[in-house]
Amino acid sequence: AATALLVDGVLLLDLTPGAALAGARAGRSLSGVRQVLLSHPHDGPAVEVPAGLPA
Repeated sequence: AATALLVDGVLLLDLTPGAALAGARAGRSLSGVRQVLLSHPHDGPAVEVPAGLPA
């Protein structure tokens, strides 16, 4: 299972595939994210950069 954690609306821990959609379903936006922390390397396409986040 993919897991991402949004902290205070500005820090995203692990930018997993589907994080933006899951946030939207929970009523949360990633538009305020200022930092992304990847806790460990992932195999394959690990990072999905949602629209609006700088790449």
